[in-house]
Amino acid sequence: MLTCDILDKEQMKKIIKEIKPDRIFHLTGLTFDPDSREYPEEFYITNVLGTISLLETVRQLGIHPLVHIACSSAECGLILENENPITETNPFRPISPYAISKLAQDMVGYQYFKNYGLKIIRTRAFNITGPGEKEDFVYSNFARQIALIEQGKQESTIYVGNLETLRQWGDPQAIATIAMHQRTVNIDFGVIELNTDNEIINYIEKPNLEHMVSMGIYIFETKVLNYIKPNEKLDFPDLVKKLLENNERVIGYPSSDYWLDIGRRDDYERAIDEFKENKEKFLEE
Repeated sequence: MLTCDILDKEQMKKIIKEIKPDRIFHLTGLTFDPDSREYPEEFYITNVLGTISLLETVRQLGIHPLVHIACSSAECGLILENENPITETNPFRPISPYAISKLAQDMVGYQYFKNYGLKIIRTRAFNITGPGEKEDFVYSNFARQIALIEQGKQESTIYVGNLETLRQWGDPQAIATIAMHQRTVNIDFGVIELNTDNEIINYIEKPNLEHMVSMGIYIFETKVLNYIKPNEKLDFPDLVKKLLENNERVIGYPSSDYWLDIGRRDDYERAIDEFKENKEKFLEE
């Protein structure tokens, strides 16, 4: 393992020139939002100038790795009630030095892509958790308190903050994530429910059933390859079933974005009609 200060340009250039990376995952930065109010300069210097230092090094060396910049949902900041759930077109209203530093980092990545053609992917992550997380964060803090209670080092009370906040969490331990969309399935028949003696216990006339369906968007960890034999044909549903049979953790990501399954004729025809009617919406820059 090689280590360096992201603000030390010469050291950074030496290391990157030596290893010639194909991919760079830029995860360096200060992340605990409350601290940014006390030490704003450190957050701006590390998160913004550190990103510039990295991208300048890549540009000056003339290499072309894929660079992933870990941005943050904090860039959205203040969310109005009628804006939930937010989309990527939501306006930025950052309300902390941390959030502003991540927005600046995000825009630096965009500028280096537009001006210099660097291959950059920017993701605005929401809440994540997993082993090794600092105790400042909620799950790790709760886990630490539970461990201390079990060891007799803390009274049997877990101290918490605001429990009214609703948040969605990502789990880096999941081997796969499937994007999901809620769809209504219309049954054009009267549905009869029976008991074990074939006695009718309910009759539902042409029900509408709500289901979370796969959007056909999958994110896999590389160890998924261990479940695929050489030259084996394996559809995604069969692969997911195989993962579940082996007690692997697979999670769903609910999306409220615009989505149609153009593999279905009715969705395909609807997509054509809606594209014609709202062409500027789908092709906006």
